[in-house]
Amino acid sequence: MDGDPWKDRECYYRYEDYLEGTGYTDVCGEHVHTGSRLRIRVHAFPVLKHTLKGVWLRGSGGEPRFVLHAANKRYADATVERALVSFKARKKRQQEIYEHRAKNAAEAIQLAETGQEVAEPIWRILPLENL
Repeated sequence: MDGDPWKDRECYYRYEDYLEGTGYTDVCGEHVHTGSRLRIRVHAFPVLKHTLKGVWLRGSGGEPRFVLHAANKRYADATVERALVSFKARKKRQQEIYEHRAKNAAEAIQLAETGQEVAEPIWRILPLENL
């Protein structure tokens, strides 16, 4: 036995991105962190059981995880190719969200610098016992 009990089992797949630290070991044996680089990897989740509506997978922590066949957004996909398509869609949506947040932040800075559209202060009256 080669130590992988899930090797010949049906699996579902999910891509993820992660940051990998970069650096080197100096002459004193200390690790010097120089930054990080983005990587992607694919996880395989063994199928535990099929149902009419979906499939039960063995999750990353060993807990069962259900994937609904009819869902538009699935936690994992039956093929590596579909998992990659799903990963790209998730990352494109994430990029849209962060671009929108960056645009809002830039606009807020501009408003603060020009003093435009500053709302009146909101005064809150607190009971004396809360002071």
